Amino acid sequence: MYDYGNADLAEKGRDTLARIVVRRYREAVGWASTELVGRDSLRTVLGQCHDQLHGVPGPAEVALARELGAEVRPNLTAVKVDTASAFLHDVLSPADELPWTIGPTPIPDLSRAGRAEALEEAKRELYGELGPLAGLASGGPEAMAAIMGVARRAREKVLARERDGAGRAAAAMLRLMHDQCVEGGWDLALDRFLRNFAGYPFAVMLGPVPTRGPRLAWHGDGLRAREETFYAFESISPFDFWFSPDSRTTQDGTCVFVRRRLTRRQLLAMTQIGSYIPSQVEAVLREVTNADRYDLRWLSDHNPDQPDDQLVYWSQCAATIDALVHYGFLTGSDLQEHCGMTGLDPLRSYNVTVTIVGGHTVQAFVAPSPSVDMRPAHTASFYCLSEERIPGMGLAQKLRETERGFQAAMRGLVMNMNFASAPMAELDVNRLSKYMDRESAGRLAPGTIFLVDNDMGPSQRPALALHPFPENLKQYLEVLEFFKDQAHEVTNLPASFHGTAVGTGANRTFRGASMLQGNAIKALNAAVKRLDAGVFRPVGELMFGYNMLYEKDPAIKGDCKVMAQGAAGLLAREIRSGEALDNIQVLGILANQMGPTVVPAIDWSVKELFKARRMPDEIVDQMSLGAGQGGQGGGPPPTDAGRGVPNPNPGPPTGGMMR
Repeated sequence: MYDYGNADLAEKGRDTLARIVVRRYREAVGWASTELVGRDSLRTVLGQCHDQLHGVPGPAEVALARELGAEVRPNLTAVKVDTASAFLHDVLSPADELPWTIGPTPIPDLSRAGRAEALEEAKRELYGELGPLAGLASGGPEAMAAIMGVARRAREKVLARERDGAGRAAAAMLRLMHDQCVEGGWDLALDRFLRNFAGYPFAVMLGPVPTRGPRLAWHGDGLRAREETFYAFESISPFDFWFSPDSRTTQDGTCVFVRRRLTRRQLLAMTQIGSYIPSQVEAVLREVTNADRYDLRWLSDHNPDQPDDQLVYWSQCAATIDALVHYGFLTGSDLQEHCGMTGLDPLRSYNVTVTIVGGHTVQAFVAPSPSVDMRPAHTASFYCLSEERIPGMGLAQKLRETERGFQAAMRGLVMNMNFASAPMAELDVNRLSKYMDRESAGRLAPGTIFLVDNDMGPSQRPALALHPFPENLKQYLEVLEFFKDQAHEVTNLPASFHGTAVGTGANRTFRGASMLQGNAIKALNAAVKRLDAGVFRPVGELMFGYNMLYEKDPAIKGDCKVMAQGAAGLLAREIRSGEALDNIQVLGILANQMGPTVVPAIDWSVKELFKARRMPDEIVDQMSLGAGQGGQGGGPPPTDAGRGVPNPNPGPPTGGMMR
């Protein structure tokens, strides 16, 4: 079912291909340590973002906190990143929808069968007993006009039928994709991807990748477990992704690399997929099993989320080994000369997928069709720094200076609380030493009585003097609030996003909070458009190509295309919902002054609200506030006790009950 069309890789070319991949990988690692994102290299920025997200302080901050005795570290960055990622996941991944759509081609052409059908239909109409050519001289102007008209109508009729068929095929394809995404773990991968998307300079989604594994499925009369090939999705850590220096996106550069960690079971399952080389997989398994100390982490670049501990349970499939996956261009001549592949155009560049494990080429795959000639690695950035680069900017980078100021203010607050919690004491040791030792004198407790000698000197000072420490908690709290407000403004994510009341007055009303959230959603729209262009559209197109090639169900195949506005449309729907709520609030206030004249506007706003909330159109169309029903909604507004003043709580208009 998933025939890759794998090009043959000669045995002599396996080591050569592995050397090419390793050389390119080292160049990409060097570029990650060289390319500047702001003032620092990409790899340094990734480490800073990781520590900031996980609340890991630097050595200088640890030493300062221990010296001051203030090691409390609330994390503003984690709050903002979690809030943004949760909101985006809620908006972009409702239970019954995908963040892309499929529809018929807007301006389709007739298929070959459609052209033949239109021709036959035109012949029947033209040459029938009552056809337009009856009684007309053949070849005259009237006959030509009749022929053209009949041909045009026949073409439009057949084209309409094909367009309807394409719409049904698009709906069937979308249902199939939804089922494949559920089976492949799309929702979990999207949740992890969105957290990386909000926090790091870029996030990486890998998929769809045909994967072999045990699945429970209904076969015949019951559930059975069997090995199946399915499309898997995975969020790749930015620490496990590299790209060549000429890469503006994951698709146009020389190559990109993904590090994956495979268990022994996963390696064995790969021998059942056509593009993998069973003998090479078996060679890796022999080396790992027979070696006393095999380096499972043979890739040098470190991932802080994956500690490099050598697990000893390889045979029980608990340990993992690094696998390096190369997605990149190689010319047909290079593949023929160095790798022994045949049947390729020597002047063409091919997208080649190569997986190496411990120096062994375990997979070599050339895309068999232009419809799937796309790398399954996709990236996007929360903030775009340049259209010519993959790295952008995440919330952690935006908040770096704000977070440092907030942490400094928090340390000062805790330190001030510590000093101000009790007065500092001054003791005259000479006068107290006769009655107590030095250790007892250093411990003050309520009810303690100190015996002292008279002060014989001129100063007449007490033997025990207490000095209160200045308490500046209010000032420190104001500084903390300042940095929190800065975090809201820098990220354009107001506190209302995570359930905190904002400000005073109108900001604490429902309409004020809705306006704040609506403005923030508009600011997030640019980030969602980058998700659409960089991730969701290519994922949908790649799945569409796989299904058109390998699925045998004819019901899903038609003149369709993947639409690019799926995610942006979902976010636009949230904006519409907020705007409709704002309109209803304003019209509710105006109803007291304008009476039933605002009922049509309220009717329209309510319908827009429920459409944005995905209520079926046939139900929304039946809803009405009763405007214009025989004057039932007319008349003056209700008054208070007949005194001629509007009632502050008039309720619905008399004819305006929703049905």
